[in-house]
Amino acid sequence: MAENLNTKIIKGVSWSLIETCVAYFIRFFIGIILARLLFPSDFGLVGMIAIFIAISDVFVKAGFGQAFIKKKDTTDVDANTVFFINLAISVAIYIVLYFAAPLIASYFHEPALVQIVRVLCLVIIINSLNVIQHSIIRKEMQFKKKAILTVISSLVSGCIGVLCAYKGLGVWSLVIQQLANRLVLCILFYSTSKWKPSFRVSRQVARSMFSYGSWLLLADLLLTIMNNFYRVFIGRYHNSEDLGYYERSHQFQAMVADTFTWVFGIVAFPSFTKVQDDYHKMLDLAKKYVKYSTYLIYPILCVMLVVAEPMIHLLLTDKWLTAVPYLKIFCIIGMAVPLNFFLSPFLQAAGFTRLVFFSTLFTAVLRILNVVLTFTYGIKALLIGEIFVLLLNMVVFSLLGLRKMGVNYLTTLKELWITLVATGIIYFLGEGIEYIMRTTPEWMMVISTAAGMMAAYVAVLLVIDRKNLKLLIQNVVKMI
Repeated sequence: MAENLNTKIIKGVSWSLIETCVAYFIRFFIGIILARLLFPSDFGLVGMIAIFIAISDVFVKAGFGQAFIKKKDTTDVDANTVFFINLAISVAIYIVLYFAAPLIASYFHEPALVQIVRVLCLVIIINSLNVIQHSIIRKEMQFKKKAILTVISSLVSGCIGVLCAYKGLGVWSLVIQQLANRLVLCILFYSTSKWKPSFRVSRQVARSMFSYGSWLLLADLLLTIMNNFYRVFIGRYHNSEDLGYYERSHQFQAMVADTFTWVFGIVAFPSFTKVQDDYHKMLDLAKKYVKYSTYLIYPILCVMLVVAEPMIHLLLTDKWLTAVPYLKIFCIIGMAVPLNFFLSPFLQAAGFTRLVFFSTLFTAVLRILNVVLTFTYGIKALLIGEIFVLLLNMVVFSLLGLRKMGVNYLTTLKELWITLVATGIIYFLGEGIEYIMRTTPEWMMVISTAAGMMAAYVAVLLVIDRKNLKLLIQNVVKMI
């Protein structure tokens, strides 16, 4: 069983890595094209309502969908019950947002948001339509299928968005791109899935799912709100242009930190559930996820931190240079992301969903406190505060989980010392290379610095962690 699970984990991570890297590669270059064609304020307008768009993902990734994944023996009645619960909730939320659109526009002092909210929030309903197909893929760890479908939807929607921007549709190019992405993915899920909804539902199933999924649903809703809380604050008390700079710098960081943690995270929860009766085996898996995710994330973020200014100037032109200091701080935030990320699926799989909710609530309180303390110091101070928010939340709820489970999640931090040493070495090396190359063309400076840093990173790992590097390469080879 252990060998079979390890094989599934390797394949799952591998295909999730393919999916995420290819999809983000597509989005990255499409994002560069859109950033050149559009203005920071266009991205800021969409960013203002990101909190409402992000709610749609809650019903795909958490709550009753997670309860469906965790249940060992699921039936068609289980699937239909979860499907109609999510559909009803998503329709209700869309109706509320439709009529609340004028209030949202008034809050941000942006009249154009009325129609944008009413159109873009349709993704909430679209996402709810494929919640079961998405959950089945995760439950059965069919990540190859998900990778192919996600890449297709990203490519099609990206091309549509660029075409709309080229035709001069402005902010509506971003709206149409997001709608197209969700709609194409939904169509692909239905066309390739054996499961189709029917009216075979059960109140008993709904109650049992609710006892587990309700806390996760509340936690994920709260987490979604708080993950977008800074956007709401910046959009309200600054302007759409400042929020546009924030959005683009965050997207660069997310392309690395969120991508690779998601790659491992999407496999983490179903793999944790396979050994949910043995907390020590779960902890061993968590250590592997933290170690290998940081193996990949830290050097790339370090490179981005060093070459932030020439990279932004080269890719996005002068109009985006204000985003450079934000990007540098985001790179440091990104290094804290994987440390905090795996705690939630770890506790979920163990059945401590109420603790997950209170962990999210604690994060919400910390972020509100961060805004209060940094209000007069600007966006940079706000982002620095976020680093401490992530680290403090992880420490507090790792200790609470330790009391309930008898294992110490904080021991995952011991796996990081080699990565931290290697990252520190290449940071100073990168600063030196950039200083030497400062008189060369920007494209040559960026490429030379990045290549030198990554080569040095691999060399350091060969010296101090050859065994794990070899194991990681072997897993990649198995993937291929």
